[in-house]
Amino acid sequence: MTTLSRRFSAAFLLLVALPSLVVSIILSRLYLSALYKTVELHSQATAEQVAQNVRVETESTAMLAAALFHDAELRRLADGYAQASDATERFVWARALDEKLVSFFTYSNRIGEVVLYLG
Repeated sequence: MTTLSRRFSAAFLLLVALPSLVVSIILSRLYLSALYKTVELHSQATAEQVAQNVRVETESTAMLAAALFHDAELRRLADGYAQASDATERFVWARALDEKLVSFFTYSNRIGEVVLYLG
């Protein structure tokens, strides 16, 4: 014969505790799956944004390099620097090259540095 307290305990377990446990497990699984999905979407969006920024920066750098390479005046200045015979003449060509490159970098809104070794 079961006592009244055992019946109440069993009823409490079957009617309150067990359903609460099942609902808690189901809700936690749903929450975790939604959380994983959100994190996955944010990670994917971040990766796509980074890839797009890298692509745009690469295209911009390629355009600047092409503009520098195909500029006739810049090539003339580089040839003059390469053919200079003394340090004074090289310095004059280097200053002219520097001014031309500064104008390119200013126009393209970039920070650039070109190091010319006088030798």
